[in-house]
Amino acid sequence: MIIKNILLSFQLENYKNIRFLKFIYTHPKFWIFGSKRQTLEYTSKVKLILIVSLLLLAFDIWASIYFMSWLGEILSVVWVIFCLPLYFVIANIVISPLDAYLKNRIITQAKKKINSYIHLKVIAITGSYGKTTTKEILGTILSESFNVLMTEGTKNTPLWISRLINTELSEQHDVFIVEMWAYIPWDIKQLCDIVGPNISVLTGITLQHLERFKSLDNIIDAKFEILECLWEDDFAVVDSSTD
Repeated sequence: MIIKNILLSFQLENYKNIRFLKFIYTHPKFWIFGSKRQTLEYTSKVKLILIVSLLLLAFDIWASIYFMSWLGEILSVVWVIFCLPLYFVIANIVISPLDAYLKNRIITQAKKKINSYIHLKVIAITGSYGKTTTKEILGTILSESFNVLMTEGTKNTPLWISRLINTELSEQHDVFIVEMWAYIPWDIKQLCDIVGPNISVLTGITLQHLERFKSLDNIIDAKFEILECLWEDDFAVVDSSTD
């Protein structure tokens, strides 16, 4: 259970090593209780990180049993449990070259595919609130007349969206609605580079994720990336309360 919860936090932090370590060591309750809203997705990356980290963990436990006294063994096991997040980080670093290659291949394939659908209209939605509601309302209305594909839940990273494009988007779709989240600057720009929206919707901006953005100005800059990616003939919808 502890291993699963720590892996979940790593996944929620998008496998950013420093961000993950900062979160997991400042939220000790997460080790035991995890999250009531999110569950761990056993992706290929999660499985690989788990395998590599468990191999490292097994080696350290074996070494402590073989070389230390019984007291040292007990202390080393306690230390190993405390350092569990570090094993995941080390495993993430070890597999990073392979992960980068595979991720780049998936994203490149998605870009090529979506760019080939000239008729497809892509609607990108972001904001500090109302993203999912706006997406669901738009999807419901447009589905009356068009074949619509939408992103699901919190699956909005470049890799998740690229996989959705590669596996589910087809020539029969008329509209692709993409909900975009941002935790740091350039997150939305990266997503826009993949899907190339024709219509961007900015629902509103408020003080959210300040621990990452540090200031309201940084939040505004990050959210406005969804408008900056548009071409001259594209269309934008902005909440009137957003300056």
